Amino acid sequence: MLETLNEDRSHLISGIKRYSRDQERRAQALDRHLTEMVELERDSTEAATRRLSEMRRSIEIEQRAFDDREKSIMYLCTRPVVVEQRLGVLARTIAGYLD
Repeated sequence: MLETLNEDRSHLISGIKRYSRDQERRAQALDRHLTEMVELERDSTEAATRRLSEMRRSIEIEQRAFDDREKSIMYLCTRPVVVEQRLGVLARTIAGYLD
């Protein structure tokens, strides 16, 4: 039982780490896009204006996805705690039978 719950907890923590790394990559991509947008705003050509318009729409979608995922992190981080609480309840129950 301890091994199973520990594996569950480890699996959850690995998932949180992957999720966080993915968020970091998304943040870096957004930063690169914003930097490119600043450069495009200085360029008054029609091509730059079109590209800037496209990027604004794209960044809006990417930012929304990033923000939604960011809100989920708190929930994900509580999952290993729930496993630990379950383990505590089981340990106390077993200890009660041993006394």
